[in-house]
Amino acid sequence: MSENRPIWNRPAEQPPPGPGGPSWQPPWPSAPPLPGGPYQQPPQPPRRSWPRRHKILTILLALVLALPVLIIAIVVIALVGSGGNKAAPTATTHPAATSPSPSASVLNAAEQTFVDDMRSKYDFTSDVKDSDIAQFGQQICTERQAGGSQASEYTTAKESWSQTSSEDAYNMVRLAEADLCATYLPAKRWHVIASYSGSGTWNSGQFRLRDQPVRVTYGYSGNSLGDGGDNFIADMVSNDDDLAIANDIAVSGGRRTMLYPDMSFGGSHWYHLEVEATGSWSFKVEQKW
Repeated sequence: MSENRPIWNRPAEQPPPGPGGPSWQPPWPSAPPLPGGPYQQPPQPPRRSWPRRHKILTILLALVLALPVLIIAIVVIALVGSGGNKAAPTATTHPAATSPSPSASVLNAAEQTFVDDMRSKYDFTSDVKDSDIAQFGQQICTERQAGGSQASEYTTAKESWSQTSSEDAYNMVRLAEADLCATYLPAKRWHVIASYSGSGTWNSGQFRLRDQPVRVTYGYSGNSLGDGGDNFIADMVSNDDDLAIANDIAVSGGRRTMLYPDMSFGGSHWYHLEVEATGSWSFKVEQKW
């Protein structure tokens, strides 16, 4: 056994830190400082931020802070949404006031009068509506107001209604003027339809009348073959109608009388005079338009 026994060299005891004693010094790094240089603190790894070191706590805290904001946002959206769901008032368009339209289901008084007058004089087919008749009348008045002549409206009437004679067209126009726009109705005057003079018993040729009143002016004299006066009889006759003008027993006489031909529902417009007398006579047949 070797006599040289190893001896542990205990490091010298260091006085405790505090006043009067040396302060604690960090140990040297693994590599000594450069000669003549000061002691260098070794670089420390970067310190991570609190959110990165406490991810779960950060998330929970964010949720807690965001919850009131989320609740407020939901309430606001609900309030706005409930207000937006209300139906917006729609503007109601009111048509401008216009004159009564003949196409309307209800006619005004003048239009209804015109329709009634037309139906009383003409046998319309079943598909002709009251509004059709009223529309025709308003068309006549509109064209007359625009300066159209009465004669031009006869063409309008014939074009509006098929199978219409010139006589019927004239009467339709005058009827529209009378019922719907009397302002444009020309003043009527009497027109001589036929004029005769002769003696004894006699029948005239045919003459054509309009569907309106007739004025007959007549006179006779020398209507006697002896004692007193003889019969003086006169009539205006068609195939469908017989209108009495005079029925006297006298030597002479005369007067003016009004007759009302019946031409409704296809009655004839053609009439003639029939006279029974012994003396001389004269007749004048007139109509007004």
